[in-house]
Amino acid sequence: MKSLMDYQFIPTESFCESLKQHFRDEYQSQEKKPLIGKEDYTNKKTNEFCQTLTEAHRQILAGLEAFINRTTKDFPTDALFKHFSKIAALTPEECEAQTIKQLLEISDADYVKLYNLAAVELNNKNFTDASHMFLLLCWLNPNVYTPLLGLGLAEAQLGNRTKAQEIYEQCIPLGKEDPYVYLYLAENCHKLGDKSKCKGFLDEAKMLATKKNDKVCLELIGKINI
Repeated sequence: MKSLMDYQFIPTESFCESLKQHFRDEYQSQEKKPLIGKEDYTNKKTNEFCQTLTEAHRQILAGLEAFINRTTKDFPTDALFKHFSKIAALTPEECEAQTIKQLLEISDADYVKLYNLAAVELNNKNFTDASHMFLLLCWLNPNVYTPLLGLGLAEAQLGNRTKAQEIYEQCIPLGKEDPYVYLYLAENCHKLGDKSKCKGFLDEAKMLATKKNDKVCLELIGKINI
């Protein structure tokens, strides 16, 4: 499986222009037709656009659409569009040197707002959209693990336990001091029937939670019976 931390794909100029034109045609006209994922398009231009996308493009766009459909007055749609309209100017060299978040000039405060929107969808059990949104956040900034953890939670709730396990394991390098990383790994291993790994991750979670005096985490650990 390709690491989700590797989704630093370089959008082509034609892809970016098609995306921006689609925004102008669909979102700014208030029609808000689906960007991807539907088979019953009546818009031939949109059909042609979607057929040119790679799987990585599709996943990024699905996250972008999910955000656009939920942006609030604190982070309006036009602000998000303004950030992503800069994609066409990016070069491969720039993308290798900085995160996409930096290149699109998305501030830490705005990134947190986007993260909170994704977390709301996760809490509301809109797991498919939450998965797309967290993946987009991972693409924007692969140097933080919390969106990756959210992605794992969404995939686990969608029943994709093996995929969730791989995602959780990618959280360890950056989240090795977070007991919840190991808690979710243990819970997922339990669901997959791997008791040995489950116990190892539980022990690590308990040690870190005790060290941090995280009573909520310790209570959740106690609910996993192996």
